[in-house]
Amino acid sequence: MVNNLRAELVRKGISNGKIADEVVKVLGCTTKSARDKLNGKFSFTCREAFKIKESLFPDMTIDYLFMED
Repeated sequence: MVNNLRAELVRKGISNGKIADEVVKVLGCTTKSARDKLNGKFSFTCREAFKIKESLFPDMTIDYLFMED
């Protein structure tokens, strides 16, 4: 699970119910795929992680955003 990514999305004012929608916008994937990745069922690829970081959090490190529990 990517708790830091979730926390930072909420800090940006994106509600828990809309987090997957924001990931869908950035990655162009399905809502199910975004939810599965956010819930830890599947991992984000390196390309996806960098795309999220660059699009939404250019001032944060990839290590912080995608740190595993």
